[in-house]
Amino acid sequence: TRNMANLRRASQHLWDGLRRARLTPREESVQVDGGALSVVVAELPGGARADEVVLVAAHYDSQAQSPGADDDASG
Repeated sequence: TRNMANLRRASQHLWDGLRRARLTPREESVQVDGGALSVVVAELPGGARADEVVLVAAHYDSQAQSPGADDDASG
């Protein structure tokens, strides 16, 4: 089972960091194991190539006995 309280704390940490970076985060709600969880989204407008988009994505959930957030950067 997922620890929804920890997932919400991780989400809040992401929101705080994005705001410190002067971005405007928003959430999109998804259902996870019977509970609502927000997917954190923020956009950084382009400059000279404003019509082009770069998508950066990662997940912040984990399974027991796994490296957690490290797994996106491990390989």
